[in-house]
Amino acid sequence: MYKSYVVYLQHILDECLYVRSVITDEMQMEHFLCDETLKRAVTRSLSIIGYSRLLIRIKMIYDRAMSTYHLGFVPIRAIRVRKIPVLSVLSV
Repeated sequence: MYKSYVVYLQHILDECLYVRSVITDEMQMEHFLCDETLKRAVTRSLSIIGYSRLLIRIKMIYDRAMSTYHLGFVPIRAIRVRKIPVLSVLSV
């Protein structure tokens, strides 16, 4: 089952708050570039933000497709053999 939008948005908010807490206005660029652990942590946070954004988008497309076609659950096999016109929904 898919998570709700709120869960993904909470992940995004948590990671944004973390990045803002470790990257301050007083921090010098050289300090950030020399601290390997900090670079990895910020990179990971940005990755989580991007992944959560992607999952929200996929969920929106899936929800729109299901409400348009009133199918409920659609097996992946049915989508692969093009029994339902998924491309028209994805291009919106």
